[in-house]
Amino acid sequence: MDRTEPFGARLDRLGMRFGDEQLRHAHALVTRYGFLPEELSDIQLMTICVEAYRHPDADLPMWV
Repeated sequence: MDRTEPFGARLDRLGMRFGDEQLRHAHALVTRYGFLPEELSDIQLMTICVEAYRHPDADLPMWV
C-alpha cells in the first residue's frame, strides 16, 4: 500500500479531495519537517494541507 493512501482517505473524509500529484505534495508538506499525519488533529492537518491548494509550489506550510 502506498503511504499516501490512508493520508488521502483521511483528507477525503474531511472534504479535501486531492489529485495524485497534489496529494503527494500535501503529504510532503506534512512529513518534511517531522510531522506524523496520524498524530495531527484534523484541523492541524487541514491547515497544513490547504497550502497545497493555495501554493502548490511551496515546500513548507506558510505558518512554519
